Amino acid sequence: MISLKDISAARREQLNSGEHETKNLVECLSIDFRLLVLNCIPGISNSALDQIEQKKQCGIIDRMKGIGSILFKEMGVAGIDVLKNHHSDSIRGLSCYMVSYCDHLSLVDKFEMMKTLADDSHFSVREWAWLALRPDIVCNIKDSLTFLQSWSSHESPYLRRFACEATRPRGVWCAHIPELKINPNIALPLLAMLKTDTHLYVQKSLGNWLNDASKNNADWVLNILELWHAEYPGLIDKRISKLAKRTMNKVKSKKYD
Repeated sequence: MISLKDISAARREQLNSGEHETKNLVECLSIDFRLLVLNCIPGISNSALDQIEQKKQCGIIDRMKGIGSILFKEMGVAGIDVLKNHHSDSIRGLSCYMVSYCDHLSLVDKFEMMKTLADDSHFSVREWAWLALRPDIVCNIKDSLTFLQSWSSHESPYLRRFACEATRPRGVWCAHIPELKINPNIALPLLAMLKTDTHLYVQKSLGNWLNDASKNNADWVLNILELWHAEYPGLIDKRISKLAKRTMNKVKSKKYD
């Protein structure tokens, strides 16, 4: 496991130039966003750069969200198309948050604008894509589930994974979805599309989704797994069940300690 001190000055300079993509989360955290934006966005105002510098002490999610807001005010909607195709994954990640500030767009339009970013080749951009839209999804979960069901059958495993990860009842580093904690069954049409998925990226997300649900609805998760295994014997990957039962097994283990 590497730490920030392991990132050399030369490597930081490469990342801050915007000409190199990050290789892991630690490299993402090492970036000086004021320098990155200065190097990558010609004509950026000094006022915007000063505001970006003020976000330096924020956690990475609040930093991305805050800088996304600054850039949206500075560049507008047109700036999204410029930044979403940039070589730097961090700049593309900022464009994800710019999409989230397009309040003139419907939720469906935001999903469509985010599509290429959700399907990005870089892991960090794909994470920023769903994290940026998570607040909209939380506030509009039923509409989100209806739309994302089409992505859950998409040929791209990245979009299939987005549909699952973005709607997790508890999620990671983000707000929970109360409706799904109470009644995960409303997401079943989407989840069912993924039950026999052969891509590890999707399988992990589905298993984690069910594990989230098990914390409030363990019997529901067990019943769904039993039903799927009965309907598709041998086609439900063991990883999905193992991840889905992770919390339940821990609780069971503690009970008999």
